[in-house]
Amino acid sequence: MSEEKQKLILENFGPIKKAEVEFGDLTVLVGPQATGKSVFLQMYKWQYDAQLILSYYTSNGRFVWPENLMQMFRLYFGKAAETLLSDFSKVNNEQIHLAVDSKEGISVAVENVVYVPANRDQIFFNNYPRDSNYDFPITEPYVLRSISGLMNHFLFTRFNNLGLLSTLNRDNKFWGSNPIYYNDEPFIKVENQQRKLALKIQKKEIVYNDWSTGQKAYLPIAATLDLMKSWNWETNPAKEKIIVIEEPELGLHPKAIQEFLLQIFSMLKLGFRVVLSTHSDLILETMWVLNQIGTNNNDFTVLEHLFQTDNRPEFKEIFSSLTGKSFKTYYFYKEKDGDGSLSKDISSLDVFSEDPEISNWGGFMNFKDRANAVVALVNQDS
Repeated sequence: MSEEKQKLILENFGPIKKAEVEFGDLTVLVGPQATGKSVFLQMYKWQYDAQLILSYYTSNGRFVWPENLMQMFRLYFGKAAETLLSDFSKVNNEQIHLAVDSKEGISVAVENVVYVPANRDQIFFNNYPRDSNYDFPITEPYVLRSISGLMNHFLFTRFNNLGLLSTLNRDNKFWGSNPIYYNDEPFIKVENQQRKLALKIQKKEIVYNDWSTGQKAYLPIAATLDLMKSWNWETNPAKEKIIVIEEPELGLHPKAIQEFLLQIFSMLKLGFRVVLSTHSDLILETMWVLNQIGTNNNDFTVLEHLFQTDNRPEFKEIFSSLTGKSFKTYYFYKEKDGDGSLSKDISSLDVFSEDPEISNWGGFMNFKDRANAVVALVNQDS
């Protein structure tokens, strides 16, 4: 990754007044709703994939190369673009420039940054992913279209024309240990000549629309991780291997979030860089543990105790591979005067820090501290 792209500074863009993030191997963004985390991450992807994205729209002849910034970002952000740009918008301390057509077209099969948005459930219609080329109006953001295309590609590579499961490049351990789908793998059910995603739960075939919220929300994540593991990176090169996932904890039990984190560690071992936005204290506690292990030069295999992987020996090597990795946490917050959002590096997550944003983990610890105080008071009175 170039030094220029290891850091993103975004100013006066949508809800963001100024946000600055230096990305690590695993980077986590936290903060209240509407503080610009999603906008920031989409601009992070834009740094890498602007040419590919615009070439996708213009190579088939349906759209022409944009002539101004609003046209350019309308293709990327959809109708939300109208609320984002201003005359003072900057990226990395420079005015935003119109991307110039390199005339290279779509040169790689996988984009540099694979992006799983929080509203990923919107890619499904009638128990199956929407067609990324025809089912998305220009008013919807590109990242939705992109993850729908990846989801369809996942199904194409996993099932044949009859909807039967293929064994090609499959990670059996990935699905076999997955508590979210009861150690099963989604399959294609053909009903009235129509394909539908389904699961077998208690010997019953349950179609996608009837899954739990967590099972629905996690499927694009599971498909992304499984597909990226099995991808032939020699014949399908990308300059970078970066995965961005918004709110991976949606609808998930803590045990399932732990399983998700184990999969993220396996992606780090494979050389991917991962960026998460989250409201999960479990993910934040994991970042605290990772930083404590690294800061104290301890052996990362101690994570076996945290994640209880004694019966999964493959994770010993995965945990060991985290040595030397960088773990970053940033807090996005509104200014007190309400004039836009700012960011702060809280990577140390030091509970003894004099900086309240760091010691309170971006607001995560406040309620816990008050709850502990109330319980102590109640027990004292009794």
